[in-house]
Formats: sequence, C-alpha cells, structure tokens
Amino acid sequence: MEDKTFEEKIEIFENERVGCVTTHSELLKTCKENKRLLDMNYGDLYYYIVCIQTSVILFSTISAFIQALGNFISMPSQVQSISSLIISTYITLILSLSKFFKLDERKESVHNLREKFAELHNKIRYRLDCLKPWKSIGYINKNNIDQKLQKWEDEKKLVYNDYFKIVETKETLFMDFERFIDTKQRYKYTLLERELSSNYKRQLDIIEELTPVMTQSNHSPLALTNNTNINSSVSNSESDTIQSESNNIQENNV
Repeated sequence: MEDKTFEEKIEIFENERVGCVTTHSELLKTCKENKRLLDMNYGDLYYYIVCIQTSVILFSTISAFIQALGNFISMPSQVQSISSLIISTYITLILSLSKFFKLDERKESVHNLREKFAELHNKIRYRLDCLKPWKSIGYINKNNIDQKLQKWEDEKKLVYNDYFKIVETKETLFMDFERFIDTKQRYKYTLLERELSSNYKRQLDIIEELTPVMTQSNHSPLALTNNTNINSSVSNSESDTIQSESNNIQENNV
C-alpha cells in the first residue's frame, strides 16, 4: 500500500513538473522566434544606415577633393559648381529620406526591444534551470518524499507567480513587436530564416556523411598494404646496407 501511495505521489508530481517545463519551453520558443525576426530587421536597418553614412562621407570627400584640386590644375569653374551642386543635392536628399523614414529611431527602438526580449529569455531559462534538479533520478525517494513534496509546493508557487509576470511582460513586448514588424516583413524574414536553417542543416549532413568515409579511408586495407610495403622496403634497404657493410669488413680483413 505504501509503494502504491508513493507511486501515485510521484506520478502527480511528475505530471506537474512536466507541465511546468512544457509551458515554459513553449513560451521560450515563441519568444526566441520573434527575437530572431527582430535581429534580422535590426541587421537590415543597420545596413541601410551604414550605406547612407558611408555614401555621405565618400561624396563629401570627393567634393572637397575637387575644390582643392582646382587650385593646382586648370579646371572650368562650371565643372566645380555642377559637381558641388550634384553632391550637395544628393547629400541633402539622402539625409532627408533617412530622417523621413526615421531609420535611426527605428534602429534604436528595435535594439532596445531586442534587449528586453533577451532579458525575458534569461528569466524563462532561469526558471527552467530551477526545475532541472527535480527530474534527477533519486532526487525524490521513499525516505524524503514528504519533505521534497513540501518543497515542491513552494517551488510550484514560485513557478506560477513568475509565469504570470513573464506572460504580462511577453504581452507588452509582443505588442511592441507588432508595431515594428508587419505581416509582410514577418513573412519575408520567416522564409529567410527557414532557408538559412535548411542550408545549415544540409552542411551538417554533408559533414556527417564525409566523416565516416575519411575514417574508413585511413583504416582501409589499401592504406594498410601501402604502409606494410613502405615498412618492408625500408627493412630491405636497411638489410642491404648491413650486408654490404659486412662484406666490406670481410674484404678489408682479407
């Protein structure tokens, strides 16, 4: 009767533990997917801003170079004026477009949202790490089951309290996420992520397929035969050398 009671308690505890782990794992998976999309969006914004800033620096340098070059060589004033006008127009236009689309503000906002998602991930991982010892074999036995189950009740309260706080934080972050990533961008980034994942898995499969072949080639009979032939040739050459030396000694003695 005691064994049955023990098994029933263990079964109830295990169901509760697995439920907590599954809930937090699914929540972590969903948050990680959204953070990966934010990382891609941040990468695009960073690329656009770098291209704009680099082009502005480049054309500003060219404009200054043309003006300085006019002092050393004869250059029509119209060429200098037109080139300066084109470059200044381009710089004004590109900076105005950047400001109109709020690229810097969007990049900073996306960066802050990524950091908040990272903090949320750490909270979920911390709770999962706290649940890991409870699945260890022998952590709960007949001698300490009542004490451990009491501690589990305290742990379960902490898990539920943290879970509700995490869900509230997740709701706020997901609302901000929807403001930055629309449906079209989400679809584009999702397809890109799947393509990158498939390429990565394909490379891993190729490496796994090549590894046994390389191992077998090192231990193949042909390789062993070649090694044997090399060793035998070396031994024969050594024996020939020894025989010739002994003959020379005998001739000298004669």
